[in-house]
Amino acid sequence: MTVPAPLAKLEPDLRDLAMSVLAHVEKVAPGLVRKVKWGNAVLSGKGDVFAVMGTGKGANAHVNLQIFQGSSIADSVDLIEGAGKTMRHIKFRSVEELDRPGVDQIIRAAVLLDEAR
Repeated sequence: MTVPAPLAKLEPDLRDLAMSVLAHVEKVAPGLVRKVKWGNAVLSGKGDVFAVMGTGKGANAHVNLQIFQGSSIADSVDLIEGAGKTMRHIKFRSVEELDRPGVDQIIRAAVLLDEAR
């Protein structure tokens, strides 16, 4: 899998995690198209659906799966964070966190919102 330029700049461990998050989203939502926008790896359908970005260093390092319409998604397991008008995110500190209950449902819900545009 080709590493998008914004993710290639990350420290190796964070880059690997970001690529795992990107691959997982692409597996759950295979119809999305990978792009680079605003210096971020973005997955788009009818509109922009997700952005994958790494941030922090050391113990604070994590990957955010930005959800462009995240404020419109019901989250019964409290994975979605943020307080922007529409943008929300899920934080990942390890590959194992991709298996948390609710992750795949949130990804699918974001795709359904995009398809309804």
